Amino acid sequence: MEFLENNLDFIILSLFVIIGISLCVYNVHLLFKGQRTLGWTVASGKIIKSELGVSQSLTKETYENHYRADIEYEYELLGNKFKSNQAYLGDKVYLSYKDKAEKTLKMFPENKTVNVFVNPDNHSESVLMKGSGGNRVFNILLGLILVLIGILIQSNFELIKEFLNSLE
Repeated sequence: MEFLENNLDFIILSLFVIIGISLCVYNVHLLFKGQRTLGWTVASGKIIKSELGVSQSLTKETYENHYRADIEYEYELLGNKFKSNQAYLGDKVYLSYKDKAEKTLKMFPENKTVNVFVNPDNHSESVLMKGSGGNRVFNILLGLILVLIGILIQSNFELIKEFLNSLE
């Protein structure tokens, strides 16, 4: 317990920095990969599944729903058949609002013939929408803000402790 008390500022800093940097790295990766999808090979494909994916998480008092477009498609390239379930880069995340998932489902209804953008270096990797999808720049900024908050908390930890002690 004493270790925790003596190192709480470092632990908080570490958590904020790890989460912030992870958010930045993941979104920078998707941003650059999304840029590369603009030059991917186009193949003809067909939507074989288009459903609303729902995940529930328990909060203190109720269940909270999270949504995503659960889309599967098949395509053929150079005589080989492939299946994928990636509509766009980063689409595996469940969000608390279902508008984006529903819009994606309307764009890709079951049995629709679609253009599939295929990685020329790995034909089993594909997307239905080019680009990085989503709010990559916002997420990068959020990651940087988390790192900054962690640094500010750590550098002002003694002041924060004194303030909290004065409230008791």
